[in-house]
Order: sequence, then structure tokens, then C-alpha cells
Amino acid sequence: MQYLEQNKDLKNFSSFRTEAISKYFFEIKSIDDLEKLKKIINFARENNIKYEFIWAWTNILFAFDKFDWIIIKNSLKSQELLIENSELILFSWDIVILKTRQLLDKNFTKFAPFLGLPGTFGWALIWNAWCFGLEIKDIFISASLLDLETLNIIEVGKDFMDFEYRNTSLKNNSKYFVISMKLDISWRNNLVDIEESIKKRKETQPWGLATCWSFFKNPVWESAGRLIEEVWLKWKILNWAKISEKHANFFINFENANYKDILELRDLAKEKIKKEVNIDLEEEVKIIYN
Repeated sequence: MQYLEQNKDLKNFSSFRTEAISKYFFEIKSIDDLEKLKKIINFARENNIKYEFIWAWTNILFAFDKFDWIIIKNSLKSQELLIENSELILFSWDIVILKTRQLLDKNFTKFAPFLGLPGTFGWALIWNAWCFGLEIKDIFISASLLDLETLNIIEVGKDFMDFEYRNTSLKNNSKYFVISMKLDISWRNNLVDIEESIKKRKETQPWGLATCWSFFKNPVWESAGRLIEEVWLKWKILNWAKISEKHANFFINFENANYKDILELRDLAKEKIKKEVNIDLEEEVKIIYN
């Protein structure tokens, strides 16, 4: 199809920065591109071609050298703050930290905890992201979705989302594409306390390195990082990948690691923790396989 780029280098679309190529690639940059997206999906169906959406680069690991199908990159974002009666309208690729800072400039402090949350609001919605006591579910009003089966746009509310800890009905669900959402910005947060928390986070977590954020979800009443440290894997190095010395739930490409190095670290951590403390760790990072 004329809309599709070929042999696209994906390295800069993942914060792990591992080498990866996609046979076909399409980037959604505006609402008008949704019509092109519908045609691409029909093309994929007719030719039995697999497609995969990518969102924020902070939580993706490409587990392949070359993806034989179609990678669809979501870049839908707003150019300015869209506020109606204490409701903020956001597109799915709006960057969380950037929009939060724009809100603070307008004296809207409700999103202030999200100054410490990397990635996009689309990703944050799908995962019910949490940061410094604020969850997406706390501020969610509604969302506009493209139903990838019917190719119709639908509006959904909280009941549809089925919010849980780090989970929603959209997670691991290939039926819907998030276009936009409405969030409540009506009440306020204490910015001073949040800035101090962000400072402490930077002191205890790796910043500016080739890593996603937390690799594993925290088990109930437990810390994945503490468990990894408890089984003596903090600082662990495999080829060019390692577990951070600052926080053991951060896996780092510190030179020229490939996805196999990072998956080997993952498997080692999961196996040791299962064997020694009988807990099954669940990945928080999205791993895309060929």
C-alpha cells in the first residue's frame, strides 16, 4: 500500500534502543490518518498480515530482529491545552510530563503527580498508570476508541474500562485503538511535596539510560525490585545488558545489548524468584514478538 513505509528502523521507538526493523510501518499523525488506518487494517485482513500498535517508547521491548508484518506508530497529539468546564481533552500520544507542565503553567495542579510519569496518556490509560498516589482511574471521564473489528468510533466510560491496579479492559486487548480521552482537572495537589518526591526518585532510579521503567509489576504487598535484590541479581550483567545498581527493577542496555540479552535477564529473575520465594513476576514492559 502507498501509505506503508518499508524496512523501517525501530531502534529509536523503544527506550531500550535495541536494533529492530519492521517490514512495513505506518505513523498516525492526525485524525485524518484514521481513514488511512482503516484501509491498512482492511488490507491486513485481506492479506492475512499481522499488525501491532506501538505507543510510548518507555515501556516497549522489540523481541525480534525483523518484524515481518506491520508496525503502526501512534503519534496523535494536541497542539494546545483543550479544556472545557474543568475537563481536559487529550489525544493518545500526548506526552504526560509535557501536558502536566502546561497545566501547571495555567495553575491546574491536579496532574502534578504525573511530573514523575514517563510516556503518553494513551499508554497511561491502557495500563491505568499510577504515580505518587494518582491513578488514571481517579481522573478518567471518558474515552474515544476506534473499534478495530467494526472500524467504528465509540465513546466509553468508566464501566467499560474495568480499572484495576496496573490494568484495564484495554490492556492486552487488540480490538481497540485509543484516539482521545477526557480527564477531570478540577481539584488540586500539593506541588511542593511532589517535587520533593521526584527528586528522591531521581536519586534512587536510573535516569537518562537505555532502559524502560519498571520491568515487572509489583506483586501484591511486595516490591519486584526488592525481590530481585533479595535473590542477589542487583548489578547482574549478561553480555551488554544489566540490572541497575540503583534499582533492581530496571533493566539496562548499557552498551550494545540485543533483545535476547534483556529477555535472558528477565528469565533469570523470574526463575530465581519463583524458586526461592514462590512468586510469579509479571512483566510491566510490553514485549512485542514477531
